[in-house]
Amino acid sequence: MNFKFFIPLALTFSMLAACQKGEEQPYQDDFTSRQLPAAVTNSNPKTMVRNEQQTTTLNTLTRVDSKGELYRMDYTADYGLDALIAAGGVKSNTELFGYVQKYLLQVPSKSMMMDNDFGCSSFLVTTKDNHVLFCRNFDYVFESPVNVITRTKGTIGTFSMNMAISSTKSATPDDGKTDVSFYVAAPLAMVDGMNEHGVAISVLVVKSYGAEQHDSTKTNLTTTAVIREILDKAKSVDDALAIFDSHNYYAHGGTWQSNYHFFLADATGRSVVVEYVNSGRDDNTDKNFKKVVTDSKYVTNNFLYSSFREPLSDTWREALIESRISDVKGKKDAFQLLLDVSQVYDPDLGRSVTPGETPGADSFPETQWTVVYDLTDLKAYYITGRELMNGLSPFEVPMLK
Repeated sequence: MNFKFFIPLALTFSMLAACQKGEEQPYQDDFTSRQLPAAVTNSNPKTMVRNEQQTTTLNTLTRVDSKGELYRMDYTADYGLDALIAAGGVKSNTELFGYVQKYLLQVPSKSMMMDNDFGCSSFLVTTKDNHVLFCRNFDYVFESPVNVITRTKGTIGTFSMNMAISSTKSATPDDGKTDVSFYVAAPLAMVDGMNEHGVAISVLVVKSYGAEQHDSTKTNLTTTAVIREILDKAKSVDDALAIFDSHNYYAHGGTWQSNYHFFLADATGRSVVVEYVNSGRDDNTDKNFKKVVTDSKYVTNNFLYSSFREPLSDTWREALIESRISDVKGKKDAFQLLLDVSQVYDPDLGRSVTPGETPGADSFPETQWTVVYDLTDLKAYYITGRELMNGLSPFEVPMLK
């Protein structure tokens, strides 16, 4: 990445003097970031909202990058998580969006979907200046991606939607004509995030039948809904694990490769991977899934649970992270490693490019966004895959005040 850093002259001399005395030089992270651009009041229609607070929230929906792949929204309305849990929860994304349409909107909105075939990378590092960084690529082949940095009071996270109207026409949430009412669903559909207690979580797809649990004494939550509760309530990894245990977990979808696992960390530097497994990876008859927790500093789209480990979807991202994670000294190094494990989609091949292959002329970044959550300073640093590959610096996103 093309980061620029200028060391003041006095500091340069002091560093030279330290070298002459044989002292260790202070670590300097050669990292720069961009400030978020000023918010622009969103003028798109909001015809299905229920109240003024929702309108105020949606008015903050504004473009961050030049291409329109990354947006921001400051969510100050009620998104109804506690009411959702009190009503027994949901077992699928269809039920979740049904809840949004019934309780958060005035009339049924257009159909909303979250697909499940995405590939990501996450890892946790502690820098030379003792900052705990939760690092994440979200890789997904969207025709028309709209990725929204969503800040609530005490959390920062990301919501993603495919805005393609057809194969030849796309919409954007700032085109002046597309109804953006359904963005009230954003907090309930997060796929990664960090809260004010330094707890962070991301979800990654793994290939097996979707998990489901059936304890009649528990409420039911889907992938993104449980992420929301963890961001709202957890103060540590242990708190987050207790939230998982308090619900039946349902992965969306009933086909093979519709399962997920979670990368979870806190500001102490502890990180784990949470997986849901049954008696066999290819078994669609055993509905008794159990939660398995594995200590790990990184994860991609391969199970860590030993008997579900094979077949691996790929190994090169795992191998690269494992070989270099100990060398990550600061944010610049973290973004460089995320760039090196980001993915490029070649439409001529119909798949991601593997190391050693030359991308075709029509290839494009499969990484929708890259984010580093600083669990120590409680700031997030975002950039789209396209801008990351073009050498631009990330946007700095502080907590909502």
